[in-house]
Amino acid sequence: MFHLKISITAFIFYEKYIQAKHLLVTPAFIMKSKDVKEIYNTTLRNSKTTYEQSRWFTSPQAQAGYESTKSAILKYAMPYISDTMKVLELGPGPGTWTKILLQKAPNAHYDLVDISSEMLKQAAENLSIHSNIHYITSDILSFSQQVHYDFFFSSRMIEYVGDKKSAVAVIAGALKPNGYGYIVTKTPQYNRIFSNQVQSAFHQDQIGPDLLKSLFEEAGCRIIKRVHVTCVFPKLRSGTLDKVLTRICRRLPFRIGMPVSESYALIFQKK
Repeated sequence: MFHLKISITAFIFYEKYIQAKHLLVTPAFIMKSKDVKEIYNTTLRNSKTTYEQSRWFTSPQAQAGYESTKSAILKYAMPYISDTMKVLELGPGPGTWTKILLQKAPNAHYDLVDISSEMLKQAAENLSIHSNIHYITSDILSFSQQVHYDFFFSSRMIEYVGDKKSAVAVIAGALKPNGYGYIVTKTPQYNRIFSNQVQSAFHQDQIGPDLLKSLFEEAGCRIIKRVHVTCVFPKLRSGTLDKVLTRICRRLPFRIGMPVSESYALIFQKK
């Protein structure tokens, strides 16, 4: 059994779950939607803390990632959302970033789609004061929208979907013409000079910015901007340095920041 080097509490639970199931994590073991659903539902039911707390607030470096992600949303996503819109969020988790969107557009209509019912349960608890949110338990590839949306948002969801082309087609198909989208995903980093991470089944399907950009363009979208959401200072595990590095990388040409990028975002528009 490989010991997965995963930084957040929820994924430590995942490692224990894999051990309990006697599953060997190898390049041949590909996570499927039902596996992701079962893992999240099981770990969240058994966890004594919320996912938001375990993911973002267990260490200074994790909190730095939260603050950098939030600052990117405020700067690059907020200009495209308003109170009159219909908003689709895929993979909202416990509603961490939905709360940020609601600050700008508290009266918009929100459809939150997540494969994990336990995640949506936490989201409903966190967003209980809002009556304009609809919660839908579904895999992205099985999701069939009833309306078309003005704005799409997703953070760190698409890396868990094997069929990226179909997922992007669903996203583009859900948007109205001229609708906007903001999608965050993890930057592929295994086998890099600065990375000592062991490849896990959870992260085999990371996708680079060039390929993701081309998939959205093929699906009828134009890319407005690519931006680094979080960057990590090599080896030092310092939240303060990570935030400084992220701010620097956002000011530089996108490709210069790739060796230290931990996650990135595409801002796009449906043609």
